[in-house]
Amino acid sequence: MEYFYNKKKRIKIASFSVGDVVSVGIPKLDRTSTDLKCLPAVIIQIHGVKRQSYSLATKHGRLKKKHLAGDLEKFFGEVTPDLTQDITFREAAKGHHPSNKFTREYRYCVSQCNFTRCPCRVKSITCLTYRRSSNTCQNKDETATSWKLWPRAIS
Repeated sequence: MEYFYNKKKRIKIASFSVGDVVSVGIPKLDRTSTDLKCLPAVIIQIHGVKRQSYSLATKHGRLKKKHLAGDLEKFFGEVTPDLTQDITFREAAKGHHPSNKFTREYRYCVSQCNFTRCPCRVKSITCLTYRRSSNTCQNKDETATSWKLWPRAIS
C-alpha cells in the first residue's frame, strides 16, 4: 500500500492493488455493539484512473457496490474470497456474524401492524420497532415488554 501526500488538502490518499486484504467499516445499523466493526475483504478489481474505486470480495461473495479508497483500511489477516455469488454489503455484514440472534431490522411502523401492508406482518417477524404513532402494536415481541431496553418500541 502506497501513501501519497496531497499538498493542497494536506491529507494522505491511500492506493491499493489487486489482491490486497482490506477492511470496510460496518455501519451501526447493520451490527450490534458486540459485533466486529469491520468486514475483511480482498480487492479483486480496480475501476477508474483518477478516482479509483475498488471491487471487493468477502468469504460470503462479491460485493455489488464499489468502494473508494477512503472507505478502506489495510487488514492484516487472511481472507479466502468466494467469487461465485454477488451479494450486498448488508448481507455480507449479517453473514459475518451468523450466531447473533439479537440483530433486528429498523422499521418505522405507523399502523397497529394488523394490515397486510405492514412490513412486520409481511415478513412474519416480531415487531420491535421505533414507532411514530401512539397506537399499540398487535405483533409485539414478548421480550420487548419485559425488558426496559426499548422504551420507544413499546409506546
